[in-house]
Amino acid sequence: MKQTLFLSFVTVFSLFHPQNLQAATSYQVNFGATVKINEFGVCYDVTNNHASGLALFVPTNSAAEWAAFYGATTPGVTKGECCATGTYTYTAGQSGTLTLATGCSSVVIEAIGGGGSAGAESGGGTGKAGGGGNAGYITYTMASGAGGMSFSYNVAQGGQGAAGGTGGTDGTASNGGSSAATATTGTTGGGSRTPGSAVAGYNGNGTGGSGSAGASGGGSGGTVSNGATTIRGGGGGGASVISWSGGLIVAGGGGGGGGKVLNGSNNASTGGSACTGTQTTTASTRSAPGGNATANGASGNASLGGGGAGGGCIAPLAATIATIPTAGYTCATVSLGCPGVGTNNVATPPSGGGGQIKFTVN
Repeated sequence: MKQTLFLSFVTVFSLFHPQNLQAATSYQVNFGATVKINEFGVCYDVTNNHASGLALFVPTNSAAEWAAFYGATTPGVTKGECCATGTYTYTAGQSGTLTLATGCSSVVIEAIGGGGSAGAESGGGTGKAGGGGNAGYITYTMASGAGGMSFSYNVAQGGQGAAGGTGGTDGTASNGGSSAATATTGTTGGGSRTPGSAVAGYNGNGTGGSGSAGASGGGSGGTVSNGATTIRGGGGGGASVISWSGGLIVAGGGGGGGGKVLNGSNNASTGGSACTGTQTTTASTRSAPGGNATANGASGNASLGGGGAGGGCIAPLAATIATIPTAGYTCATVSLGCPGVGTNNVATPPSGGGGQIKFTVN
């Protein structure tokens, strides 16, 4: 009875408000017709063979309305799952699962890690703290067989300015460290860089700040101190991670920049960029470790922190592994995965740009 009244109301509604039935907030399925309805990431081919012979009104003004319709059983109305084509974009801090309908055929996946933060700087002079490193960028096309697959995703945060805590394994002195993360899930990321030699009376032994959570996050920059003032290196960017049955993508984060304390004309080390190491391949995957930070400048009359190494990357064999900026992403205009810039006399430096994960479904 309720269904008959609903259909009767729909008929009257369609007579007096035909324009509403053509809007994205609703659809009309005439008797005997099939209409593809793709709303809120859910797609169904709706066929109307209801015994009344009337047109069917399908409300899609909200996800709840649409779900109530496709979740209900209506005599004479059939619903076949189709592919919800389009682009699904997720930004820093977002995580979840994207499940593709069985009617989908292909998906293009893009992943960008988090950029490294710059280090902090105190005391003035012309020298600057070290800037962060660029994040990793991976693109992968699954040309067929994507239907019915589920992809778990976790989007990286950018490295945070003046981050504290414990980083990766320290590298060598004077030239920073040389420890870069291998691309394995669960690793802490690139090693931190210790500062170079400092003027007598200055503490040149830097410790790494914390690398952001996630596999192959960038290591953090070295912290420096003159005994009275302690200046943190920048935090390493996190890694953006996508996993599915039989596959894994890890876009590493950039390393954090080294801190600088007191007056001086030399710059602290810049964090290493992700995914810049020599790529290796297996039968099904390719990977690239993160790059090392730049060497410290001469210490002069400043205490200079070393930068963190960049995070590693891993992807299917057919994927492309690169470093931001790349085609379509320019750090001058887009913050995704871009590094924080080393500054002068700033206690809380710019953080790195957050990551992004994008699925283009067909």
